[in-house]
Amino acid sequence: MKRCYWLMMGLSTGLLAAPAVAQTTPPAQPPAGSLSAATPAGPWSLQRSIDYALQNNLTVRQQQLTSELQNATLRQSRAALLPSANLSGTQAWNYGTSLDPLTNDFVSQTIRSNNFSANSQITLFSGFQLRNTVKRNALDSEASLLDTEKARNDLSLNVASAFLQLVLAEELVRTNEVRVNSTRQQVERTQKLLRAGSIPESNLLDIQAQQASDELNVITAQNQRDLARLSLTQLLNLPSPTGFQIEVPELADPDDEPLLEADPDGTYQTAQSLLPEIKAADLRVRSAQHSLDIARGGYYPRLAFGAGIFTGFSSSRLARVFNGDSTDVVRVPIFQNLSGRMCRRPSMPCNPSRPFQSCCHPGSPTN
Repeated sequence: MKRCYWLMMGLSTGLLAAPAVAQTTPPAQPPAGSLSAATPAGPWSLQRSIDYALQNNLTVRQQQLTSELQNATLRQSRAALLPSANLSGTQAWNYGTSLDPLTNDFVSQTIRSNNFSANSQITLFSGFQLRNTVKRNALDSEASLLDTEKARNDLSLNVASAFLQLVLAEELVRTNEVRVNSTRQQVERTQKLLRAGSIPESNLLDIQAQQASDELNVITAQNQRDLARLSLTQLLNLPSPTGFQIEVPELADPDDEPLLEADPDGTYQTAQSLLPEIKAADLRVRSAQHSLDIARGGYYPRLAFGAGIFTGFSSSRLARVFNGDSTDVVRVPIFQNLSGRMCRRPSMPCNPSRPFQSCCHPGSPTN
């Protein structure tokens, strides 16, 4: 029984290990465009973090793609001012009694027909809608570039804030660890005093409770540090926060720094003239005005010029003529002018009921 038991355990272990071995196969790599750049080694400074985030952050990339899309829309609206050109061709087979596509005659034979056509058209006037569309898309494209600049500015501020938050979290961890060490020394001192009978046992219990509280504060500070590190690495688009270390900047004492004296009105005016979101909002207001002009252009009539050319072929215009031992295929014209009147060749069946056709009888003049 023991041998069977160990045999079953070995089989179960092998079956459980088989999927684990299969999962060690490296998965298929995603497209190259979705892979982040190699993570630089060494401690990260604030400037280095900002520069790396501007190159690899997904939000900035997405905004850049939106700007490129808006630029493509602008090129498309400009191309709408140019004339359009279309080429087409068809090939068809008709079996049995069918309609000749060139003469609209009913024929009882297999007809092979094809045609080729080319046409072009240009809009001469459309209520200035095309022009206003180009102007609107130009403003939207410029606004999207400013949106990209705004995304870069916001990312720089977020990275700086996350970096400073990580610095603060690490300082809190070190502070709480120092406090825990101090509390431990007090616990050891209190235990010695208790053994000597100098203090009651309640003092030892109080200081041990303080030690437990300080250890909890250390764990809380460590969790906050890990969260701050994770937030910063997400902004940098790093694959993992493992091994990520920052370089603590040398900060001057705030008491030694001079007070910041600035005019609020001057600061507001400077921000209004420099911030990209303010400029983008102004451009979108002007874009909305052109959208209103486009809508008003729908009241005007349209004027367009177009031209085209068409050519066709039908096999029903071919007739077989018996020439001795061979059969030649010759082209049979639809109409032939004979002495000032329209007459079909004698080789074609005569049907006086058809319009624009007169019958050629024996003795009629022929070419």
